[in-house]
Amino acid sequence: MTHKPIKKEGKSVLPRVILHNEVSVDGRIDGFTPNIALFYELASGWKEDATLAGCDTLLKAMEAEHVENKALKVYKSTKKDPKDSRPLLIVPDSSGRLKNWDYWRKQPYWRDGIALCSRATPNSHLDYLQEQQISTIIAGDDHVDLKKALEELYGQYAIKVIRVDSGGTLNGALLRAGLVDEISLLLNPCLAGSVNSNFLFKALDLTESEGAIQLMLTHMEKLKDDIVWLSYETLY
Repeated sequence: MTHKPIKKEGKSVLPRVILHNEVSVDGRIDGFTPNIALFYELASGWKEDATLAGCDTLLKAMEAEHVENKALKVYKSTKKDPKDSRPLLIVPDSSGRLKNWDYWRKQPYWRDGIALCSRATPNSHLDYLQEQQISTIIAGDDHVDLKKALEELYGQYAIKVIRVDSGGTLNGALLRAGLVDEISLLLNPCLAGSVNSNFLFKALDLTESEGAIQLMLTHMEKLKDDIVWLSYETLY
């Protein structure tokens, strides 16, 4: 699957943004055993230029792997291969919470990382990112302005397709900002339940139904183990 970037507002050209999640029938993204192999097999079809991951998602992954969120004092630069076609890892982190970028840049999935920060990001964290040679985009005042950040990612890094690998908070911020083009869901045949759950889409409760984001179904396919793959285009 290949896609061209689309114009969103005026002259702004943004990457195509795809949310790709596996959910239970009742919309949870946790509380069940996902089919990881199938999830990433499908994800590879987009040939993404970058993966956008939430800071919370990465911190939880490090905690699960018993990896310290601790900055290295010294980063030894390595020669970059210009033919490396792996995507970039992009992380919005206005508060400067992700300290162990070295762990993530060593993973085999990405060729390098980009931190999205704001003018409120502590100078000490910006200094750390510079020491670790992590490219940084400053967009927004108190928090990361996702639209401006996407404009910079397209303009500076020629990023045309972004796959979002994250939880409901970042998904919600992107959706409410009108920045998502496609939603891809693997519907796991289970009901996970719970009162306080991690759902696909987190946002303030709507007071009127008109605020709901409308979708257009573009693909529906039953896969192995009774998993259903659904794809939607957003109708902003």
